[in-house]
Amino acid sequence: MSISESFSNEEDISFNSQDLEKMDIQLEQNDRQIRIDQEYKYAKSDLYLSTLGCSIGRDDNDKDFIIATYVGPEKSPFYGGFYKLKIKFTANYPSNPPEVYFETKIFHPNVYSNGKICIDVINNWNPNYSIIDILHSVYLLLVNPNENSSANSEAGNMIKNDKKCVEEGKPNPHTYENEAKKWNSKYAYPI
Repeated sequence: MSISESFSNEEDISFNSQDLEKMDIQLEQNDRQIRIDQEYKYAKSDLYLSTLGCSIGRDDNDKDFIIATYVGPEKSPFYGGFYKLKIKFTANYPSNPPEVYFETKIFHPNVYSNGKICIDVINNWNPNYSIIDILHSVYLLLVNPNENSSANSEAGNMIKNDKKCVEEGKPNPHTYENEAKKWNSKYAYPI
């Protein structure tokens, strides 16, 4: 007996709109979780990320979070520090971007005081982006901060002033680099 025959022999099966909506949401959530799991698997095995000093893990009790750690890049004021980053997947992921923030305090023009990161891959989100895209972008920001970001204007202004001194032929006061190094010593886990 085919499935259609079995349904035609049964009493009328009907679903109200709330039941159908619940089923759609459940299917979307399952697809969302499958995508997160696949992205996590690929990022975990991405050799390039490990060469950047980045590793990831997750809490089996809450699969909406991924924890990433970065070793401060060598040619940055974060060198010698170990930084923890959290990626929280929103209910509408991948249509909407995840929330990305540093748990380790960091002095950086692209990081708000609460640790949230101001980054192009999040601000201009495309559902085709992945965890790997986010993690690569965070590394690039550690090496090349964007002083025009509004996340931490104090850090951005320090970089601008340092560059202005160099352009004017004055010695570079390294105010941003020195402040970032202070925070690195104070807040980052030593490696």
